[in-house]
Amino acid sequence: MKTPIALVPYCFIILLTGCVSYTPKPLPMGTAQVTQALHTADSKTLLIDPSKPLNANDLAAIAVLNNPDLKALRAGQGVADAQVFSAGLLPDPQLNPSWGFPLQSNGNVTAYTYGVNFDIGSLLTRHTQIEAAEALKQQVHDNIAWQEWLVANQAHLLALQVMSLQAQLALAQQNLSQSQKIMQLTKTNLLKHDTTLTEWNARETAYFDAEDQVTTLTRSLSTDQIALNQLLGFPPDAQLQLAPIQVQIPASLNATTLFAQAEKSRLDLQALQAGYQNQEVQVHQAILGQYPHFNLDVNRARDNTDVNSVGLGFTFDLPLWNRNQGQIAIQTATRNQLYQAYISRLQQTRADITTLVANIDLLQTEQKTLLEANGNLTEPALNQLFQEGQIDLATYADFNATLVNKQQRLLALSQSLAEQCVALQIAVGTQLAGLSC
Repeated sequence: MKTPIALVPYCFIILLTGCVSYTPKPLPMGTAQVTQALHTADSKTLLIDPSKPLNANDLAAIAVLNNPDLKALRAGQGVADAQVFSAGLLPDPQLNPSWGFPLQSNGNVTAYTYGVNFDIGSLLTRHTQIEAAEALKQQVHDNIAWQEWLVANQAHLLALQVMSLQAQLALAQQNLSQSQKIMQLTKTNLLKHDTTLTEWNARETAYFDAEDQVTTLTRSLSTDQIALNQLLGFPPDAQLQLAPIQVQIPASLNATTLFAQAEKSRLDLQALQAGYQNQEVQVHQAILGQYPHFNLDVNRARDNTDVNSVGLGFTFDLPLWNRNQGQIAIQTATRNQLYQAYISRLQQTRADITTLVANIDLLQTEQKTLLEANGNLTEPALNQLFQEGQIDLATYADFNATLVNKQQRLLALSQSLAEQCVALQIAVGTQLAGLSC
């Protein structure tokens, strides 16, 4: 029969066969590898026809699946799953072998003691550890889903801004061409002494202002296009075809009703609830930690005189001074902090929804007033009046500037209304019936 010393190597071999081996995973280096890392198999599952303009749903799907930041964030879900797995594992027992070799024989034998130690206290808190890990996993899941919701709406918002800037730029370019034409006519009249130098200076200034406006809008459009491409995980110079987005808003929006819907729909609020539940468990664990922590030890021994014995023992804490009061205070204070954070988020949500509903009402009223103020004056009608000689060049230029300003204001109002619409959808946390933007 083998001695306990001879059995030790076999025990280590058996234990090592169940261990996980290490496999390195280097970071991608170089442009080609980084680009490849940005496009996973997930993006290939999108059923999108690249030959057709992208609508709001297409943009949301691409952004959620292909956005680099979301890909990194979703990796956190694996960490949360691993924490749940770890919380459910039983603690490994501890083997404590020792030997005593006699320096003089005199008939003495080698003494040994080997025992197995097991942490019983961890069994008492295993349930709460699993519960805490499950709550944390739910919090991570809800946070990821909330970020996906934000990114999807951010893609929608950037698309609205790009299309609005494209419309504003087209109008600005048209105005630049018209301003150049008026400036040239004014110069001709000035040479004929049919107008004043002041009039010429005003038309030249209007032309330069129109030119500056085209430059500014071009720069803003380029910035937003690059931001949209980056959000979608595309190269900065990608040219996207965007489908027109129609803004439809219900006749009446009730802030109180929308807030009640937000309490049920907003994933960030659900994440805070899960985080608070996790902290409740942490407080419970801290309170359990004030009680004695037990360890059970079973051992067998032989002394130098070849007398064998079997022993049973246990150790536990004496809760005299510490009693885990520090952890209880920390976890309780953290719970109160999370409670106040949740209340604060609720109040901010209510305020955001109320403000957005009021802003939408004001923008709709302003848009209606501006549309009615336009009357029947259009650019073709204005050109006809000028060609027929019913108005002079100065009057034509003034009316044209007024018309362009109103058109630019209408485009800006439409953009603001669409942005407020998307912001309201984000604030409520779900797509709203009757609301399209």
